[in-house]
Amino acid sequence: GTAKLERATAVSGPGRVIAPVAKGRPADLGPGWLFIQLSKFGGVAITHPNKTNAPTLFVLADPNCPVCKEFYDRLSPGLDRITQAGVRIVWVPVAFLQISSIARAEQILAGGQKALAANEAGFVESPEHGGLPDKTIASFKPKIAAATEAFFRSGIQVATPTMVWRDPAGVAHFLTGVPSEKQFAVAMRSLTGGGVR
Repeated sequence: GTAKLERATAVSGPGRVIAPVAKGRPADLGPGWLFIQLSKFGGVAITHPNKTNAPTLFVLADPNCPVCKEFYDRLSPGLDRITQAGVRIVWVPVAFLQISSIARAEQILAGGQKALAANEAGFVESPEHGGLPDKTIASFKPKIAAATEAFFRSGIQVATPTMVWRDPAGVAHFLTGVPSEKQFAVAMRSLTGGGVR
């Protein structure tokens, strides 16, 4: 493909900033490409489920990921403020940590916010796995497979949770891991052009 300059903001782990980076990437890769793919696949909108034109933050998360559960728990108390700011957060289940990730991801897509909340509330620390049963819903498998494949193909660090968004100028960004409050505030300012109060 043709070369395209893509700017990405990456954070790995709590508090460790990799930095804004500019890399030449093939036109079909990178966080901008991944954002477009996730827009097609959908997920579980945990804020503004019917407002598809709102500034959108996609969260890629494996249902068996303890770090994703930590992020969900930290994010949940602020959802009212995020909603008031007009930000749409879409939780996109991906499956690669365990074979049971597929079934739990399918159940989250099928059951929406209630299933996501149940998976996180029932999370088991040892051995690590989400709270939903390991029961497949085959009709959702293609969406889970497509989102997971796009995540791997994007060329960004494959770790969960990963947040992907575009700022008002259309520049794609991503954060990997659980961001600090300051990092999340910076991401929200980037997403909205003003932030979440």
